[in-house]
This record gives sequence, structure tokens and C-alpha cells, in this order.
Amino acid sequence: MKLIIVRHGETLGNASGIIEGHLPGKLSQKGIEQAKKLALRLKDESINHIFCSDLTRAIETLKEIKKYHLKVPILITKNLRETFFGSWEGKSREEAGFKEGYKPLLPQDAETREELYNRAKTFLQEITQKYNDKTILLVTHNATIKALIAVLNNQSHEDIKNMETQHNSGISIFELSTDSNSKNTLYNCKAHLD
Repeated sequence: MKLIIVRHGETLGNASGIIEGHLPGKLSQKGIEQAKKLALRLKDESINHIFCSDLTRAIETLKEIKKYHLKVPILITKNLRETFFGSWEGKSREEAGFKEGYKPLLPQDAETREELYNRAKTFLQEITQKYNDKTILLVTHNATIKALIAVLNNQSHEDIKNMETQHNSGISIFELSTDSNSKNTLYNCKAHLD
């Protein structure tokens, strides 16, 4: 299976440092342009199925991709939502306690990294069983992509916090063999945005 994982374009919240989590989010003008460039980059991929987060910012990104893949079946799913950040949602990073070089602990009412990891693992198990010889596109979010990558690389949920931020409209590609081993052929690429 070829797995293409993309992050949504920049949102108004991303641009102003707002933590969105399960909030819908809306693409900024820059985010719309990123989504268009991402769609052009994916235009010639032979995609068999698309799975997309049900949050607005992911769906707005998908809207651009769909223009080149009109006949590809699409499933909108809560399983690809961003982490639920609880009481941080709607707050600025400063209000949540982020400082240069310092990340505060997640609030008590947030989804834990382990819960996110398990959500990603369950989702990947379901699609690999059903579509193992297909090319699948996932349109999702920063932390969710990190969790998916941790699962694909046989890492633990603890490794998620040390991964680099996924670029808005960035692309990662994995080739999965039938024995569930994965080979990363592209990681967090934004060359199409330049």
C-alpha cells in the first residue's frame, strides 16, 4: 500500500498562534494557495481512496485536491481529527503557557498522546486490512500525522512530542509491505510550495 499523508493548509488560527484542536478552523488566503499547490503536486498520483478529517480546515484543503481526483471515493472521518486540546482550544499559545524553547504539559481535559497514538494505530490497522494494495490519501492535522508516523515507524506515543512540526500542506509518503513494514519515501515535504 502506498500511503500519502498531507496536512491541511494554513488556517487563520495557525497564522495568529491559536490552538485549534477540534475547532473547525478556516483556511487563510495563504492556506488556500498552499492547498492549490498541494493539489497540483498530487494531480498525477493514482489515488484509489481518500480519507479526510471532518474538521473544516481539512475539508477546505480536500476541496482543492478533489478537483483533480473527481472519481476517487472519499470518506470524511472523525478518526483523522486533530488532537483534542481541551481547555487550550481557542486560546493563544502564550495563554496556554508556551514560551521560547518550552512546551507546557497538556491540560488534564485534553486527549493524551497515548490516546491519539491508539486512535492512529486503530485507523491504520483498519485501512491496511481493507486497502493493502491501493494508494490511499489521508488529509489530516499536525499531531495526528505525527501519531500516524510514530505507528508506521514502530515508535511509541512518547516519540510524538519530539517530532518536528508538520508543514501546512506538507506531504509524507510511506510504502507499506504486506508484512506491515513501512518505508518512508518522502517526509514532511513542502517543495511544491516554493
